[in-house]
Amino acid sequence: QYIVQSKRADAKAALAEDAQFLERHFASNGFYSTSKGDGVSPTLPIESLPRGGGTSTYSIAADVDNTTYTLTATPENSMAGDGCGNLTLTHTGAQGVSGELSVAECWNK
Repeated sequence: QYIVQSKRADAKAALAEDAQFLERHFASNGFYSTSKGDGVSPTLPIESLPRGGGTSTYSIAADVDNTTYTLTATPENSMAGDGCGNLTLTHTGAQGVSGELSVAECWNK
């Protein structure tokens, strides 16, 4: 259980880092996408965990438009059965999950 919580914590930290990257991109360009209106996310600094390589535990992607984004960490391999499912973070800071566990259980541990 501690290993699962540690890997989940890594995913939450990666989502926060990617969110900061998107906010800096928005501050510089005035939109979250690569070009205004194209809906394409800039290349995120963290797109897979663990960072150093090895068997992936999470893949991270962004759904963006000019004024909003949702980052999603999708569990893979050893984390595929995690009760939190996908972890999400939006431009407003809203945290979400797709699994049977609650947001509080997944984000506050």
